[in-house]
Amino acid sequence: MAERYPKKLVWGSDSPFQSYVAKHEGELLSLRSTYEEETACLYALPDAVQQTIARDNLLALLNLKHEDLLTRR
Repeated sequence: MAERYPKKLVWGSDSPFQSYVAKHEGELLSLRSTYEEETACLYALPDAVQQTIARDNLLALLNLKHEDLLTRR
């Protein structure tokens, strides 16, 4: 997806707070994950792609030139 939509994809995680476990057709459906498993997907990408989807695209979406507004205390 990152290769196909390099300027559209934004990485984020709700893990471990967003998990889904339920019975479905008599079977247990578990969509649990850990933050480590989710970040492993991000870190498996080339550095430039990580920067684009984990920083640059979010700043563009929020119409910010840099992250100072998000990081200042």
